Amino acid sequence: MSVKIRKFDTPVQAAPAELPTSEKATHGKVNRFIAAGDNRPASKKSTQALFRFPHEINAIVDAEVDALGFNRTSIVKAGILALHNMTEAEKLRWLHEAHKI
Repeated sequence: MSVKIRKFDTPVQAAPAELPTSEKATHGKVNRFIAAGDNRPASKKSTQALFRFPHEINAIVDAEVDALGFNRTSIVKAGILALHNMTEAEKLRWLHEAHKI
């Protein structure tokens, strides 16, 4: 017994030689979308940041740690929050003072 295989004729479409510029931009958007989807979701955890402080600043932070009982990270965060809540004139004054050290 033999099996007959039917062949279907499908029209072959030629690929376009050059994509229009709007479609090229779409491909870039698609690639960025896929790359963003491959990243892990952002967590609520903090990110690590490394800073170099002069010895004088380290001594001030250590003195505040000993006096207040908080850790170094809390002391530095409090300083940044204090800077954020200052007026522009106060910020410039303290940034000028910090530059002197």
